[in-house]
Amino acid sequence: MQVLCVGDLRAGAAADNLEMTHKGVSPVRCTGLSDHVLYQSYGAESQGNMKGVFAMQPLIGVCASHDVEKKTYFVRANYMDALLRAGGLPVLLPMTTDPDAVMDMASRLDGLFLAGGGDVDPARYGEERIAQCGEPDPLRDAFELELVKDVLAVGDIPIFGV
Repeated sequence: MQVLCVGDLRAGAAADNLEMTHKGVSPVRCTGLSDHVLYQSYGAESQGNMKGVFAMQPLIGVCASHDVEKKTYFVRANYMDALLRAGGLPVLLPMTTDPDAVMDMASRLDGLFLAGGGDVDPARYGEERIAQCGEPDPLRDAFELELVKDVLAVGDIPIFGV
């Protein structure tokens, strides 16, 4: 069974190098949110002592739209619902231009969902913008392009774009 250890952690994510031992279960090492941690079989008595441990679902990073004025991220609820129904665990990814943070996100994901929205600024590929493109979103363009590059570099991570 693939599980994620959260034990007594408050945020619901595995801590780096947390070691947990439960009666009837071999010691395990939790190294991060997207790592798959394997427990040996354990009986019902041990299960009661393992609150905070749940079956691992693939972590799907979701790139959202954002409203600069309201400082909000948003995505269509049906996209998130569909990812859940498909067995994934969708999480919104915060937009950043910090390359280390973007690579860290990419390396933890089991899949990437690009939710669509405004057009990429045509200047990024040497074209002029026309009125039908709408307003460019330089932060989103930079973040998503860097993230896709990093996901491809990590390798073997599916990308779905709307």
